[in-house]
Amino acid sequence: MRSEFLAFIGNYSYSTYLFHVFFTAASRITAKSTGINDIWLLFILGTTLGTAGPILVEVVASRYDITRTLLLGKRSANRK
Repeated sequence: MRSEFLAFIGNYSYSTYLFHVFFTAASRITAKSTGINDIWLLFILGTTLGTAGPILVEVVASRYDITRTLLLGKRSANRK
């Protein structure tokens, strides 16, 4: 059994590993400051943003060689 959705997320596992903490913490702090205290809602927000945020970071950072190297530790796209 193969899940295309999980395979898609798996392609971004390194950036998720690096950046998830920033997005999960930001979602929790923002939600709590707006009065959201429901544990399940905090869990869903944290999981969603902790996964989607790093994917967005990688997509944007991969466009430029300097951010690709500094944020993701990947070689320049022009290098062979």
